[in-house]
Amino acid sequence: MTRKPITFTQDHARQKWRKRRSRLLRLALLLFVVLAVAGISLYFQRLLATEEALARRRLETFAELRASAVRRFLLSHQQETALWSQQKTLTDIARQYIDIWQRMTPEEKVGMRYLFVPKNKRTIKAARLHPITDAYADYTELHALTYANLRQFMKHHGYHDIYFFTPAGDLAFSVAKEDDFGFNFANNGGPYAATGLGEAFRRANALSTPGNAVFVDFSFYPPSGNAPAAFFAAPMFDDSGRKISVYAIQISVSRLNASLRHHPGLGRTVRTYAVGQDHLLRNNLPDERQPTLLRKKVDIGPVKRALEGKRASAIVRDDEGERRYLVALPMNFADVRWAIVTDMSLRELREPYQPYRWLWIFSVALIILLGLVQWWLLRRE
Repeated sequence: MTRKPITFTQDHARQKWRKRRSRLLRLALLLFVVLAVAGISLYFQRLLATEEALARRRLETFAELRASAVRRFLLSHQQETALWSQQKTLTDIARQYIDIWQRMTPEEKVGMRYLFVPKNKRTIKAARLHPITDAYADYTELHALTYANLRQFMKHHGYHDIYFFTPAGDLAFSVAKEDDFGFNFANNGGPYAATGLGEAFRRANALSTPGNAVFVDFSFYPPSGNAPAAFFAAPMFDDSGRKISVYAIQISVSRLNASLRHHPGLGRTVRTYAVGQDHLLRNNLPDERQPTLLRKKVDIGPVKRALEGKRASAIVRDDEGERRYLVALPMNFADVRWAIVTDMSLRELREPYQPYRWLWIFSVALIILLGLVQWWLLRRE
C-alpha cells in the first residue's frame, strides 16, 4: 500500500485564505462599527436637537405670554385712567378740590403742606396758617369727607398714589401726601416740575378731548424717596366741556413685578424682566439682593435687537458666568418701547432630555465594546 506524499501547498493556500478572510471580516466589522456609531449618533443628535428646539419654543411661548401680560397691565392702567377721568363722582370731587384750592391764599397753600405732608407735621407753625379764609376751612372739611373713600379707591386699584392738578399745574390733592403736595408742576414751576409727574401733567394738560391718557416711563422720583416711578395722566372736563383738572396716578411697582414673576412649571432659574430704551431694567428681579429697577443695565445683542423692534434669542453668559438661553421680544406701548426678556439656565433647560445623552453614550460604548470582542475573536481564528 502506497502513501501519498505530504505536501504543504494546500495547507498554505488554506491558511492564506483564512488570513485574508479574517482581514476582510475585521475590515467589515470595523466598517459596521463605524457606521453603527455614526448612525446611532446621528439619531440621538437629531433627537436631542428636536427636544432642545421644543424646550426653547416653550420658553419663547412663555416670553410671549409675559410680554402680553405686561402690555395688559399697562393698558388696563391707561384705560382706567381715561375712564376715571370722565367718571362724574370723581370729576365732581376733583372740581371741588380745584375750586377751593384756587380760592386759597399763597400762605394757606403753604399751610396745607405743613398740615398734611407727614414730614412737615412736626414743624407746623401757626404763623404759616394765617390769614385763614373760608377756603382753608372748606378744604379741610372736604378732605375729611372724601379722603377715606379716595384712599380705599387707590388701594383697591393697586396704585401708589392719586393726584388732582389745577389747570395751572398746582398739585391740589394727593392721597399719599408726599413732599410733592402743594407744589406747581407746570414748566418752570416748583422743585419737582422736571420729574416724570411733571411731564405727565403737562402732556395730559395739553390734550383737548376727554378719554385719552398719557404714560410716562419710569424715572427716579424724589418725593417718593427717590424711588423709580411711572405715571398715567388724563385731563378732566366738566359738563360744559371746560377743562377743570388733570387726574394722574403713580403705578405700583410691586404689581408690575408680580406680572413678570409668574413662571408656572417652567423651572427654578427662569426669570423675566423688562428693559427700557436706556437699557435699564423696569422691574426688580427676585433673585437679586438689591433693587434692579433703573439700577441694573442689560446691554447685550439680543436686547438691543428687541429694542429695535426685532425678536431675538441667543445663548449668553450672566454676571456669574453661567450660560443661559435668552429670548428678547419688543413691546410697544404708547410712545414707549421696552424689551421683554425671558431667560433660563441652559443646564436646567436641558435637564428633561439629559438621559438621552447618557443613553447615547451607553449605546456607542456598547457597540464599540462588542466590536472589540468580535475583533479579538476574529484574530484568534
